[in-house]
Amino acid sequence: MICLRFILMLLFAVLLAVATGGCSTSGDDAATGSAEMETENRVHEPGEGGSSRAALARGVSTDDEGEDAELAPEIRLVEFTYEWRVSPKKGLQIDLSFENPHDTYERARGYVIVVAGYTSSGGAVRGVYPWNVELKDGLPDDYSNGSHLLFRREQEISAFIPYGNSEGYYDNLRLLIYTEEGELLNDQRYELDVTGAPTEVRKPKIQFSL
Repeated sequence: MICLRFILMLLFAVLLAVATGGCSTSGDDAATGSAEMETENRVHEPGEGGSSRAALARGVSTDDEGEDAELAPEIRLVEFTYEWRVSPKKGLQIDLSFENPHDTYERARGYVIVVAGYTSSGGAVRGVYPWNVELKDGLPDDYSNGSHLLFRREQEISAFIPYGNSEGYYDNLRLLIYTEEGELLNDQRYELDVTGAPTEVRKPKIQFSL
């Protein structure tokens, strides 16, 4: 009887040990599985690499410094011609060509003013384009009265500055280019090949003084 009781107690102890060990193993598996799920969820969380992978898949650089920033539009004078005329009116014909060298959606904006003068008059004889620009100490009192530049790729301006005096002619010219905010981009001065007789179209070399 005592042997049977001892055998039953021993069998119960073995079964309890097996049961306890199985529960411990299941707990480890659950912890491991939970960690794997957490890792998987963390990899696919928005903002932690998902958007970068999508960008790379489209061939788009994710490096801010490597992205191509759109260049700002620029006002560039590419051609300037003039011609002295005596008929039907006496004066100076001027043609200006501007371009924006960058392929931008935003337009280049600014103003251009042309001041013509007669050297022998000591600055007393001057003509201005546009005609409503008033000068103060040789510069426009209000730059926004200039001819408005507004273009994406290119723009041409054709101007005639009449000469009202009976003697003399315009033999020098000053070209002023402003940004739309009033910053002076360029102040170019030219000596004109004019003697009072009609000329053919002249194409001087473009100068930049600023």
